[in-house]
Amino acid sequence: MHLNPVEVDGKTAVITGTASDSDGQVATVTISINGTEYPVVLNGSEFIITLTDLDAGSYHVVAVATDNDQQQGSDTVDFEIEEIVKVAPKVTVSATVDGTSATISGSATDEDGEVVSVVIAVNGTEYSVSGGNYSKTLTELAAGSYDVTVTATDNDGLTATANTSFTIEEEVVVDNPWGSWWSWWMDLWGM
Repeated sequence: MHLNPVEVDGKTAVITGTASDSDGQVATVTISINGTEYPVVLNGSEFIITLTDLDAGSYHVVAVATDNDQQQGSDTVDFEIEEIVKVAPKVTVSATVDGTSATISGSATDEDGEVVSVVIAVNGTEYSVSGGNYSKTLTELAAGSYDVTVTATDNDGLTATANTSFTIEEEVVVDNPWGSWWSWWMDLWGM
């Protein structure tokens, strides 16, 4: 009986080994992992067990092979499932103003998954946009200050926010002083 080192990938462990008998045949192989037994099917003298969605922690594997003469051989191996730390997305935002319009743009990324939603809130009014590089133009805005909060949510449910603000200036109508002067001059000369 021989257990190979356990191959661990995230929350999955692949346990492999061999069981053989030089003077007969192996009748059964059982694997016990932290006290829980798992049935094993031999393929020739080799076996493989794949365990998924394991919790973080230490695991102790005991393999026992029993031959046709009820003789037993065993082997043990230990492995560790590391805690998977999920990373929140990253989001940026900026705003550019052109008259009574404002364009809110930025990016939303997630290094360990994908961004599933991006919401732009402007003074409490929300707009959904696509993840990645995003842009939203608001038009015919009233004069005043606007606070912007962008919230990105990833596939793990983690969120990130970014804030900015912008101001729409009051439109100032400028009278043409020459137009008034010209009208006065024309009135003076009776034209």
